[in-house]
Amino acid sequence: MIKGLIKCFIYLAATGIASFILGRILPKSWFNSDAFPYKSFKFEKDGKIYDKLRIRKWQKKLPDMSRLFPKLMPEKKFADRERDVEKLPLMVAETCVAEFIHWLLFISGWGCVFLWSGIWGWIVAIVYNLFGNVPFIIIQRYNRPRLKQVMKMTEKI
Repeated sequence: MIKGLIKCFIYLAATGIASFILGRILPKSWFNSDAFPYKSFKFEKDGKIYDKLRIRKWQKKLPDMSRLFPKLMPEKKFADRERDVEKLPLMVAETCVAEFIHWLLFISGWGCVFLWSGIWGWIVAIVYNLFGNVPFIIIQRYNRPRLKQVMKMTEKI
C-alpha cells in the first residue's frame, strides 16, 4: 500500500514540476482567449456562473504560483494604473496557460490508476483532480472574462 502511494506521489510531483516549467516556456501567443477552449461558454455567463460556487470566498485561499514564485510569474496586483493596463493582455494569456496546464495535470493525474492498481489508485486520482485541478480551472474560467472586461473598458478610455 505504501509503495503505491509513494509511486503516485513521485509521479504527481514530477508531472507538476514538468507542467510548471512547460507553462513558463510555452509562448503566450499560442493561446487565444477569444477561441475554444478558452472563450467563455454561454452557460458560464462570462464567469458569473461561478459566483454560485462562492468562488470569491475560496479562490484567494488556494495556493497561487504567482505568490509562491513571484520572480517567475507576473504579479497580479494593480498598483500603478498605467503599467497595470499594459499587463492585462499578459494576465489574460496567463489564465489560458494556467487552464491548459491544469487540464494537462487533470489528464495525467489519472496515471495513478495505473501506478497503484486497485481502488486506492482511483481514490488518489479522483481526490487529486477534484482538489488539485478542478478548482484552478474554475478560477481561470472565472477570472479571464473579468480581466477581458477591464481590458475593454480601458480601450474605450
